[in-house]
Amino acid sequence: MATRPKKSRLREARLQLGLSQAQLGDRLGVSGAAIGHYETGVARPPRDRAARLAQLLGLKPSEVGASERGSAKQGAGRATDVMTPSRDEGAVLEALRAMPAAERRVLMKLVLGYRGNGSRPTTERRR
Repeated sequence: MATRPKKSRLREARLQLGLSQAQLGDRLGVSGAAIGHYETGVARPPRDRAARLAQLLGLKPSEVGASERGSAKQGAGRATDVMTPSRDEGAVLEALRAMPAAERRVLMKLVLGYRGNGSRPTTERRR
């Protein structure tokens, strides 16, 4: 079973080079959010991207966990630790992907602006 990349290792290497997530993403050909996901272990880059990321950051390829997903070497029936979204989660993800970027940003601000209980925005002050 593959291990997740150490969150601090990728982040520390990036910060040591004085790069933002967006800047590193531009060099790698992905978004800054993708770099954030790689740093926190939410997602793992494909093998080719992981090798390039290691090269850019001056790390060993083994320090940047690569995903088995999409790899030609992945054997049939091999278990991976990639979570598959449920049918409902998949439908939500597809709807978000189909949404224009500007609308998606507004929606995310709304979602992130509310507490888990849905009572009031976190930006509102209590009296």
